[in-house]
Amino acid sequence: MARKLQQKLQRVSVYIRIRLTDGSQPYCPAIWESKKRLRPHWCLVRGKTEHHPEGVYHVRYRVNGKPVWEKVCVGDDPYEAADLAALRQSQLADPQDAFTKRIVDEQKPEPAEAGPAKHRLDDEVKTYLQNVEKLSRKTHSAYRRTLDLFRQSCGKAYTHQVTKQDLQAFDSFLLKQGQEDRTRHNCITHVVTFLRNKEGRRAGPPITDCLPSGLFYFVRPCTANSPLLNPDSICHTYSG
Repeated sequence: MARKLQQKLQRVSVYIRIRLTDGSQPYCPAIWESKKRLRPHWCLVRGKTEHHPEGVYHVRYRVNGKPVWEKVCVGDDPYEAADLAALRQSQLADPQDAFTKRIVDEQKPEPAEAGPAKHRLDDEVKTYLQNVEKLSRKTHSAYRRTLDLFRQSCGKAYTHQVTKQDLQAFDSFLLKQGQEDRTRHNCITHVVTFLRNKEGRRAGPPITDCLPSGLFYFVRPCTANSPLLNPDSICHTYSG
């Protein structure tokens, strides 16, 4: 455990933060006169040694792969900067040191959050249509037309972002274009098939957030005075 911790802790370095004429404030490596003594206020700036009495000393080290910058209490004191660097070097080499335990705990890597795999909708449509080419020309043409229309209607970048509301909006989009009820029904069925991906015709996983799984897609019969999909139609026709 101690060896593993020491491998994660890098050596302590001393820098001077200066201000250049262009307004930038870089951290520049401090210059040492000996192993334990800094050359007061001298640092390496773009490959050249320069004197910067206005600079502020900082020590830098890594913990768990993260860089840590620590300002020296008396920022213009090279002796205190050298002492702090030596102290931190000693502390970080000892896993049982109180400072080491605290700083390692503060710099713990954040756990990776599990999230949905991201597959761009445009890429998924392209892959899906390539795999549908093996079917009849009529089927391929129908899916290509439907998914082109769906991309015009849906502004989502990734497939997993598609929701029930996007299907509602797609139906309204088709309605405004003057599409007949049966055409709208077929188009939404095609999109549902694309999202469910039961045949594995696209790279991403099945999308179930907007479509409860396990039931056959059904659209309520329309009447002359009602649209093909009312606001609760998609949700209710999948429930049960």
